[in-house]
Amino acid sequence: MAAAVLALAAVILAYSNHFQNGFHFDDYPRIPQNPYIRNLANIPKFFTDGNTSSVLPQLRTWRPLVTTSLAFDYWLGQGYNLFYFHLSTFLWFLAQLALMYLLFVTLLLWGGPPGPQPAPRPAFPAIENAVHRAGPGGPAQARGPAARLVALFAVAWYGLHPAIAETVNYINQRADVMSTCGVVAALVVYARFPRLRKYFLYLAPLAIGLLSKASAVVFPALALAYLVLFEKGWSAAGVRAALRLIPALALGVVFTLLQFRIAPDSYSGAMPAWDYRITQPYVVFRYFTSFFLPLNLSLDSDLGALPSLFTLEGLGGLAFLAAVLYAIYASARKPATRPIAFGLVWFLVANLPTSLFPLAEVENDHRMFFPFVGLALAVTTAGARLLSPLARVGRRRRVMVGGSVGLLILYAAGTRHRNEVWRTDEALWREVTEKSPKNGRGLMNYGLTQMEKGHYPAA
Repeated sequence: MAAAVLALAAVILAYSNHFQNGFHFDDYPRIPQNPYIRNLANIPKFFTDGNTSSVLPQLRTWRPLVTTSLAFDYWLGQGYNLFYFHLSTFLWFLAQLALMYLLFVTLLLWGGPPGPQPAPRPAFPAIENAVHRAGPGGPAQARGPAARLVALFAVAWYGLHPAIAETVNYINQRADVMSTCGVVAALVVYARFPRLRKYFLYLAPLAIGLLSKASAVVFPALALAYLVLFEKGWSAAGVRAALRLIPALALGVVFTLLQFRIAPDSYSGAMPAWDYRITQPYVVFRYFTSFFLPLNLSLDSDLGALPSLFTLEGLGGLAFLAAVLYAIYASARKPATRPIAFGLVWFLVANLPTSLFPLAEVENDHRMFFPFVGLALAVTTAGARLLSPLARVGRRRRVMVGGSVGLLILYAAGTRHRNEVWRTDEALWREVTEKSPKNGRGLMNYGLTQMEKGHYPAA
């Protein structure tokens, strides 16, 4: 409990300097320039008319719950009070972190598939006191605190990660926060309450995610991975359980069709599909490296589409995907390492919506928000297993704990720095010119901030 309180306090402290950050970039046509969010009476229109989402036709999408939440923020703040807009996003974010902890604990304490089998090794043999099964198909219960501490560390690392701050600060991109929260909540309900599956209660949070952003449509794939890795395997029972996910798949299809039906045809900006897709393996690799070294975060990347798949970046991206797939296969073979496999599956599956459907930019920092949920679980679990022998010696254990805390402090400091960068348009676009110097839009927008201040030579 004390560790959880400290983790919560650390996240709140890390973001304490972001509540007055301004609107930026795509925020303007969707929030301060959007007259629809100024009246709660327009809420029914948000669900039936995609034109209410933005004053710019090329940015109009169907995310009714997001637009509704923005209208409530305007109403609560009696205008464009930035504090309420950021507070709303942050509360969704905290709810997601709490749900992630519940999900991670469930996965880390699982005892392996049901049926006659040797007792599975604990995920962290050197620091786990004991593991016993709670019944056929049920989660194992750890008497030691190791799994819970690992889950808490994974959540804290994610919550304090500077790349995550790119989404939390970007107000209109709370769509990623709300949809991710809905997916995590749906999986928590599905995994922790198996007897309630016949009532399909997990579809309620999934619907919230789908009404926030279409990327939540990947939930059935994540639930299937959970079934295969932690419950039924590839048995006949597993096939029957997978068939019971058809309602979730149908719900995703319905919401996708509604997205195409209600969202205006004016949305535009996507680049040629082939060029976009052959670049995505390399982009996913860049996202992966950003989890460890988030040094090149930029509001508007200048990375362009690859000219051919047969380039160093293109072939390197394919090699990276092959390595991740092998890591999934290898870690899925043992019950103790299946959380690693599940986390890597999550990372790849969560990248699919933005990798398969061409968008205006080949990469964007806020797209890491959803995939990093799984990557945090996989990396933390793998790290804990590698470092668990240190726990046999008290001095080494203290070094391990101190190093873990130091790592979180570094990432928290990075998040506070990102919050400062997001303070004003001038600071944000200046950084774009530094990190993405080939981005003409970044150069133009930074020049405009200088022109507004009368700094014409700089402009």
